[in-house]
Amino acid sequence: MSDRKDRIVVTLNEMELRYSTYVGKRYHAVHEERKMENPKISARSGVEDEALVIEGCRAEQAFCKAFNLYWPTQIGDYNRPDCYLNDGRKVDVKGTNKDLRLLVEANKDKPPKRADVYVMVFDRCPVFEIVGWASDVEVFQSRHWAERMPTPCWALDQFVLQVPIDLIAVVQESLFHVEREGVELC
Repeated sequence: MSDRKDRIVVTLNEMELRYSTYVGKRYHAVHEERKMENPKISARSGVEDEALVIEGCRAEQAFCKAFNLYWPTQIGDYNRPDCYLNDGRKVDVKGTNKDLRLLVEANKDKPPKRADVYVMVFDRCPVFEIVGWASDVEVFQSRHWAERMPTPCWALDQFVLQVPIDLIAVVQESLFHVEREGVELC
């Protein structure tokens, strides 16, 4: 884990780990059945495909647990966001156990899965550290384009990401947005 003091640490319990593992295995099985290429997996080497999918699912669940957000686990829909803020903004959670950068993969045939917020989570199962985040405007700047990675992608060093504590205000703002739109919180 990083030495940063401004982090959010989440521990998943045994049932949460079982559930995220099940979801990851189902995602992987559906991708295999449909012969779908997952750009996150093809961009890395040395780890089995299923293990990377499970890693991502665990990171998504840890993020949602930390911010008390619903984790939409629609199996089979690769293009869905990892979760939504309460005002509908999309969140893409990037789980890793080794990378020092938030990576947003690019496919030369189609643009990356777009989100409004990108979050980096270190996986030290069962403990997860939310390292930082960036808005879509911050991620998709030409200075972050990296040709020399295993595949071309946008890469932000973890130390240029916004601190995770600041994400609390963004999530709280999304709650108030819902209230302003005529939804009454009881």
